[in-house]
Parts: sequence; C-alpha cells; structure tokens
Amino acid sequence: MYIQCTQKLLAKLKQPYGRLPALPDPVYCWHANFFEYRGLVHVVMTNDLDGSVSTLEVESFKDFDKQILETLRSDMEYAGASEIQISKYLKDAGPIMFGPTSDRSKTARVASLTRMASESFSMTQSLLDQMTMMASNLAALSDSEAFGEEVPTSGEKPDLEARKDESEFGPTLMVTLDVELQMEGVSKVTRSFILPIEITFATLHEILQIGFEWGDENPHEFDFSQYGFKVGPIRNKKRVLPGTPGWHDESDTMLSDLLPSIRSFTYRYDCGVGWDHVIRVGKTEFVDRAPYVECTGGVGNGPPDYCEGPSDFAEMLEILKDPTHKKYNTVFMWEGYDFINGFDKESLNQEFGELEFITEYD
Repeated sequence: MYIQCTQKLLAKLKQPYGRLPALPDPVYCWHANFFEYRGLVHVVMTNDLDGSVSTLEVESFKDFDKQILETLRSDMEYAGASEIQISKYLKDAGPIMFGPTSDRSKTARVASLTRMASESFSMTQSLLDQMTMMASNLAALSDSEAFGEEVPTSGEKPDLEARKDESEFGPTLMVTLDVELQMEGVSKVTRSFILPIEITFATLHEILQIGFEWGDENPHEFDFSQYGFKVGPIRNKKRVLPGTPGWHDESDTMLSDLLPSIRSFTYRYDCGVGWDHVIRVGKTEFVDRAPYVECTGGVGNGPPDYCEGPSDFAEMLEILKDPTHKKYNTVFMWEGYDFINGFDKESLNQEFGELEFITEYD
C-alpha cells in the first residue's frame, strides 16, 4: 500500500520515504494530508481509485502504519465488508510505504477534503460550545430559583411560555440553499430554502421533491463529480468498498458532512431524462428553535414527472398558451390549473410544516 503524503505530513512522520518508479494499482494507493485542531492531529486519506475517504486522529506518529491499517479495517467493517473481503484487501495491498505526492489533481482533492474536515470540526465544536454554555446557564438558573435567590440577568427573565416549540437540545444550525432547475430555453424554475444542516441527503431529497412538486417516481442522485463521488440510495443493499465507484448512502450522509465547505452540487432527478437541479450553498446560522424547513422564495412551476425533458416541457407550456391547439383541453385538464395559479409558496410551506426531522442529535 502506497500512501502519498503532502510535504507537511512527511515532515510530521519523521521517517524515511521514497518515490516509487511505478505506482501500484490505484486501489492500493492513497493521498494523505492533515490538519490540527485544539492540539490534536487529524489525518485525511483519500483512495486514488474511487475517492473513498478515511480519517484518523493521531496522538503520536509512532506505529503510524499500524494506525492506518486499524482505521481502514474499521471503516470497511462499518461499510459492511466481510472479514474475508477485508483480509484480502489488506493482504493484497502489502506493507505500507510512504512517499511524496505526484498527481496534482489528487493532491488538490485531498487538500480540499482536509479543509472541509477542518471546517466541519470547527463548526461542530462551535455548536457543542454553545450547547454547553446554554446547559451551564440553565443549571445556574435552576439552582438560583430552587433556593429562592434572585437570578442575575442582563435583561428580563426569558418568557418560557413563548419558547414552547423550541428544540430541547438547544440552537439549530440552519443553512440556506438556492436551487435552479436547468432547462435551456425554458422559463426559469427556482426555489430557495432554509433548512437544518444536520439532516441526511435522503431528507433533502424529500424536501426537493416537495419543493419542485415532483412525484418521486424516478431514480435520483446527488452529484459531486467535481470531488469524485455521488450520494444517493443504496444500490443492491451494499455499501461502497475501496475499488468501486464512489457512491455514498444518502441515509447515512449528513449535509453537515459536506456543507458548507462544498459550495455547489447537483441534484439529478429521473437520471434517464436528467432533470438537473444546481444547488448553491448560502450562509449558515444558528436559530434558537426546533429544526424546520421553509421555502423562502422561487419562481415558476416545475415540469410534471411524465415530461421527457426540457423540450417536451417547453412544448407543453406552448400548448397552454394556445386555447386553439388540438391538445389544449387534454393538457389543461391535467396541468393547466397549476400553471395558471403559479408558484404557491404558502402551500409548500404547509407541507414542510408536516415534516418530521430525525437529526444527528436524536
């Protein structure tokens, strides 16, 4: 197994390394980088073949090769690999050798993933710090009231009655998403959302289906091809192992695993037709209430599921403009009222109000 390290990581290793004349099979090659957070070193590794990512916290670089093997074994077990598969992979990979990076694109990718991981750590810790502070304040408030002491505050005592629907676990980190359905030559269809960042991509799929009024009748995926992977439903009930195309389970992948470090990606619905929704990630902020979803704006009505692409949708819109068209009555009967009424934000938000969220905190 060949681990190609950034110069900063090689300096941390403090052990001999060399550049191989010929690289092994990419499935046994990894690129590695690291970041430091609050005094701890975190190493990020990405597989050269499929972009699989493994991370490990390193207290000491003594026996670093053994730590890597233990981490890969643990990650493959979590991914559902059998002991036979794991043992074969580690045996075929051979002893670990370290060397400098050589592929610019893979070096850039591991650098980007490292930056994402560092920002994710920082964001999570910020949330934990706020939760700890709130718990401390509540404990002090409880103790003071229990003993009949005056509660020291900088303002008025909180109106607890007005906070009934707030989250029991404290502030919720929200993210804004601006989504545009890509249809060249057709009227623009967009939606903007504010939603919790601690939800899975499976939940985001449900939100987008409601937001664009799709019928959830066709396959879908979240395309991060610029980073070498996709997120979607499990295929054949198997998780991805090193050496297979980068496909991550949408039910296990949280938005916070990737956002806001990744600023844009694509949601593809009906992969045969290719309804591509470009998603741009906006600001994140804490709100002192329970998780919720809100559509904050948008234009246009999206195509119905039976449309076979933008040109088919454009033809439908033209028919609805011409009451004399021979297909007008049929199309109007199925779709006309929705397109006459236009984009209905209030109706969407009523549907979003009925969603139940399962967050990482549950």
